[in-house]
Amino acid sequence: MCITIVNLVAALLDHKPFSYSMAAALIALSILMFDSLTEIEAATKHSQPIMLLLKASLPALYLLVDGLRSRKGGRPRPAPSEG
Repeated sequence: MCITIVNLVAALLDHKPFSYSMAAALIALSILMFDSLTEIEAATKHSQPIMLLLKASLPALYLLVDGLRSRKGGRPRPAPSEG
């Protein structure tokens, strides 16, 4: 999702330049976040409210990114067809 947001804000046509760097960053974060398997289990058991909040806030995030794109002068939107 981060790659999509960066593409939308920067008005890029291709996501490939960010894919490997984002994957490497996520692997490094996942290694640094947890010290043991017990911590991973505790985090997944108690993260349901946070995940539901994140899912509920996704439309607002898309609206924010769309606003940033339109202010920055991203890709023009197609005009609605009359008829």
